[in-house]
Amino acid sequence: MEDIISIIANPERRKIIRLLTEKPRYFLELARELKISQQSLHIHLNKLVSIGVIKSYIVKSPYGPYRKYYALNSDFCIELNVLNGLYHINIWNPIKEFNGVNDLKDLEQLIDNIEKESDLIKSLRLTNTVLREINRRLNELNMRRLYLINLMAKARRKALEIIDKLNVNYVERKILKDTLGSDPEKIDELIDKIFTEEIELITRELKSKICKIFGL
Repeated sequence: MEDIISIIANPERRKIIRLLTEKPRYFLELARELKISQQSLHIHLNKLVSIGVIKSYIVKSPYGPYRKYYALNSDFCIELNVLNGLYHINIWNPIKEFNGVNDLKDLEQLIDNIEKESDLIKSLRLTNTVLREINRRLNELNMRRLYLINLMAKARRKALEIIDKLNVNYVERKILKDTLGSDPEKIDELIDKIFTEEIELITRELKSKICKIFGL
């Protein structure tokens, strides 16, 4: 998760992703649109391919040699919440099918009607109407979601105050803080991750001390 965040933090890589959300593009096409060197573009593309955000494939060009195209590999959403008492990152795939949401059936029906409409102008107007309605409903959901996130941060602040008062050691306190609100099946995984990070930290500190002692 952190790898994805760090890699797409680069503005040029975000531009590449934005362009590929529109349509697949071949290498030289991306270089022209981004106005960066081919060497830099190679580095950015390889990074994005390495984490599975984009993929590449070869297509025979009618104008000459084969072209290497790049396209999105999968849809994903990133959520980052930073509040007093709350730091939360989540990456997930959008839900394309969700049974039981009857209040969204009207939107699905409108989208189906777009595909049936032969008049391009009418089709575009209908699409615009659907998008405006989706944005309106998303705004309503976001207001509720933002309020829930604020409540989550408030609850976490209370929990952190309680944990700081407990008679536990540093590692136990860190485990309690990092597993707050976690599902029971994920707690073992989180604890293993915390211990791994602590061991790596202790190893680095010990190595630094040894180097200082021996003047290395």
